[in-house]
Amino acid sequence: MYDLHSILIQLKKEDTPLHGVMVRCVRCFYQRLDPAHWEGSALFDLWDQELELIYGDLRQWLSPNAKTDAGSLGDRFGFDTPPELPRLLQSIQTFYSVLIKLIAWNTLRGATPEPPLTELLSGKAFANRGIRNFCGDDWYIWPLDVWDPALETQCEELRACLEAFDTCPEGSTLSPDSLSRIYETVVPPALRHALGEYYTPGWLAERTLQNAVSASGQQAGELRFLDPACGSGAFLIQALRMIRADTPQDPPLSDQVAGFDLHPLAVLTAKVNYLAVMARQPLPEAGLFLPIYRYDALNIPILRGDTLVIDTGCGLACDVPLSLCRQAVEMRPDPEEFLSMPEARGLLTSLPPNGRLLLAGILLNRIWAFFHQKADIVMGNPPWVNWEYLSPRYRAGSQHLWGEYGLLQVKGPRLGFSKEDVSTLFTCAALDRFLVPGGRLSFILRQATFRSAQNGAGFRRFHLDGPSLDFRVLEVEDLGRIRPFDGICTPVALVLIQRDARHVFPVPYRHWQAKPGFRRAVRSPDATIASVLPFVRMEDMTAAPAHRDDPGSVWVSAPNGLAPVLDALLGSNPYQARTGVFTGGANAVYRFQILERTGNTLRVTNLAEKARRKAPAVTAELEPTCVYPLIQGSDLSQWSVRSRAWLLCPHTAETKIYPLAEADLRQDLPLTYAYLTRFRDLLETRKGFAGWERAIQERYFYALLRVGPYTFSRYKVAWRYIARSFITAVIAPMQDPYLGETLPLPNEKVVYVGTDCREEAYYLCGILSSAPVRCCVICYMNPTSISAHVLDKLHIPVFDPADSRHLSIAALCEEGHRASDPRCQDAVRQQLDRAVAALYGLTSADLDAVRSMLEKI
Repeated sequence: MYDLHSILIQLKKEDTPLHGVMVRCVRCFYQRLDPAHWEGSALFDLWDQELELIYGDLRQWLSPNAKTDAGSLGDRFGFDTPPELPRLLQSIQTFYSVLIKLIAWNTLRGATPEPPLTELLSGKAFANRGIRNFCGDDWYIWPLDVWDPALETQCEELRACLEAFDTCPEGSTLSPDSLSRIYETVVPPALRHALGEYYTPGWLAERTLQNAVSASGQQAGELRFLDPACGSGAFLIQALRMIRADTPQDPPLSDQVAGFDLHPLAVLTAKVNYLAVMARQPLPEAGLFLPIYRYDALNIPILRGDTLVIDTGCGLACDVPLSLCRQAVEMRPDPEEFLSMPEARGLLTSLPPNGRLLLAGILLNRIWAFFHQKADIVMGNPPWVNWEYLSPRYRAGSQHLWGEYGLLQVKGPRLGFSKEDVSTLFTCAALDRFLVPGGRLSFILRQATFRSAQNGAGFRRFHLDGPSLDFRVLEVEDLGRIRPFDGICTPVALVLIQRDARHVFPVPYRHWQAKPGFRRAVRSPDATIASVLPFVRMEDMTAAPAHRDDPGSVWVSAPNGLAPVLDALLGSNPYQARTGVFTGGANAVYRFQILERTGNTLRVTNLAEKARRKAPAVTAELEPTCVYPLIQGSDLSQWSVRSRAWLLCPHTAETKIYPLAEADLRQDLPLTYAYLTRFRDLLETRKGFAGWERAIQERYFYALLRVGPYTFSRYKVAWRYIARSFITAVIAPMQDPYLGETLPLPNEKVVYVGTDCREEAYYLCGILSSAPVRCCVICYMNPTSISAHVLDKLHIPVFDPADSRHLSIAALCEEGHRASDPRCQDAVRQQLDRAVAALYGLTSADLDAVRSMLEKI
C-alpha cells in the first residue's frame, strides 16, 4: 500500500521527482484542453455548465479582483506566460483524479496484474474487480478522447513514480485526512481559497459522530448513517470505523453508510476513502457497490405523476418514468446497461455516445440517491456560503425552500442586506428529507446560526412550516476560539439536533478553549479526537435567547452562575448603531492620501494598490469640501482613535442617502466632479448596491452607501466590526493638518452610534467599555464580527444630564481617553467598572464573577 504521507511531502517539495511529474502532467493536460480543439464539443459545454453550477462565475472568482495571481500560479507549474485560470483548474483537477485512481487501485490490486492505464482511468479495471459505481464515465476521463503517446507517457511516468511509495504493509490504515491533504497540496491555496474549498479534519468528524451516536442510545452497528454533503468522505470513514469497532466480525450492511455531494471530484475522493476502509477485509463475493452519489441535496428531483423530473446539473433536465427508476434501484445497472433498458432508449439521444454515457451515470446517481433509505443519523459539514454568492441557476432551483420552511424572517428594505447562509437551508432540508422520525442530525455549522440578529432568525423558531416539523437542538459545542480549520476564521460550532421534538431552553452549551500544543496536535497526520482532547479545555455553559419573550432572538451563552448578572444587563435601549460609509466596491477611488494643499486645492493620490477591486493609480486635485479623515477598523483601539487616510464623501447631512446633485458638483466642485467622472465606468459597475439601492446608483454613479444625517454626527461611539474582542472609543472632531478641525468619517468596518452631545457620547462609551457590559456582549456576539445589532440586546438607560451617575460615568470615560499611561487607564477602568455596576445594581461579587470570566476568555 502506498505511503500517502510520503507522497504528500514529495508533492510539496519542488525538487522531488513526484513534484516534477505533477508539473509535467498538469502542463500536458492544459495543452490538450485548448479551447480551439474542443470548440463545439457538447461534452465540454456540459462540463462548463456543471462547473458554473458548483462554483458560480469561475472567471469572477479567479480574477485579479479576487486577488488570484495567474502569473504566480503559472510559475508553480512552469508556464512561460500566465495561464487561463479556469482551464488551469480543470487541468489540476484532472491530474488529481488520475492520481487518486492510481491510489485506489493500489489499495485493491493484490496479485491482480496491472491493467492498461486506459482501463484504470475509465473505471473498467475497477468494474472487473466487482467494484460498482466507482468512477465510470465522468468529466475527468476526457484525456481518453485525445489519448496519444505524450499523454500515455506522462500518466505512465506518474504510475511508475508512485511505485517507490509502495512501502506500507497490507492492512495499513488510511488516514481520513490523507487524500484531503493531497488535494490541498495539488490545488494551490490561492485557487482553493478563491473557490471556498476546505475539508473537514478527521478528528473533528470523529467528534461530530461521537456526539450523535452517544445521543441515539444505540451502538453504531445498529444505525444507518448519511452525509448529504460528504466532500472527501471524512464523516463516512469515521462511521465505517465506528461500525467496524462495534461489529468487528461483520462488514457494514449495504448502504448502511452513504454520502451525497454535487462535486464530482469530491465524490470520487470519498469513494476512494470508502474503498480503502472496506478493502481492509476481503470484499464480498458479489462485489462491492459504493453508496456515494453525485446528488444535490437541495435541488432534488421532482415527482410529477408517473415521472421523476431530474436536473442533471448540466443544463439538461430529463423526465424519467418511475417504472424505469424502480428498475434502476433494484438492478443497479451501469450506465451502458441502463441505456439499453427499453424505457431508457429515448433518453439523452441528442448527445454523442460518450456524453450520453456520462449523463446516464449522473441520472443513475440522482435516482439511487432520491430513493435512498432515510438515515438514523445525518452528519456532516454543510457548505457555508452566503446565499447571494451562489450561482443564479443554483439559487433559482432551491429559492422556494426558504419560504416553504419559513426561514426568511427579514422583510422590507432590510431584505436587501440579509446575508443568509445556505448551510441553514441545507440543515433544514436534511432534517426534512433524509432523517427518520426522531433521528439525530449532527452538523458543523457557522456560529452565526445562533449569534446573528439578521440571519438564522427563521431557523431559531425550530419549526419547518411546509412539513410542519419541529426539531430540538440538544447541545452545542462552541469551537469559535480554536479555529479548527486552517486558513478559516469563521467561528463554528458542533450542533446536535433531534427531529420531531419540541425545542426547550436552556440548551447545554460547551465552550472549547485551546491549551498550549493544540495547534501541533491537530496538524498531526494521525490526529484523532483522543489525541486532540488533552489539548482542549472545555467549560460547560447553557444558552438561552437574549430576549426571553422572543425565542428567535440571538443566544446568550454563559456559566449558570452569571445568569442573574446577565438578566440585569439584557433588555432594550433607544440607541441605534450603524455601519460606516461603504464605497460599494470602489475603495481605490474614494480613499486616498493627501500630498499637499495649495489654497483651496488638495493634491491627492488614490490608494489603488491595497484595494480588492483594482483601479488605476492616479494623482489628482480636489476641493476640500467633500474630503474627510477616514477611520478604519484598524484605527480603533480601546479609548483611542487615529486616522491614516482620507475619504471622498460627496454627500451631506442634508442630502442623506443621496449625494450632491450632479449639476451642483459640476458647477461648485469641478475638480471633484472631474475626478469621479474619470472612474465612471468602474463606479457604475459596482456590485455593492443591493435591491432598492441600485436605483440610487443608476441615478448618481458616484453615490456612496450607508450615509445619512448620522454620518455627520459630531461624536460617534464606535467599535470594530471585524474583531475578536469588544473594544470601544469615541470618535470626536479632530485637528487635521490639511483640513483644520473636521469630522472624521468611519468606513464600513466600523460600527457606531452617533450623537451631537459630548457627555452622552462618553456616557454611552463608558457603559459599553465596562467589564459587566463587555462580558454580556461577549456572551452573545459573533466571535469575529460585531455588528450593529450587538447593541439591541442591552438594557442601557437613556442619558440624563441631570443624573450625577451618568455624568460620573461620562467623566471617567473621557478621562480614560485622555490618559496615555496604561496604569492610569487601568485605574480609570476599575473606577468605571464600579460606577457601571452600581448603575445596574450589581454587587462586588457579581463584578468579581464578571472579571473572572473575562480573564478566562
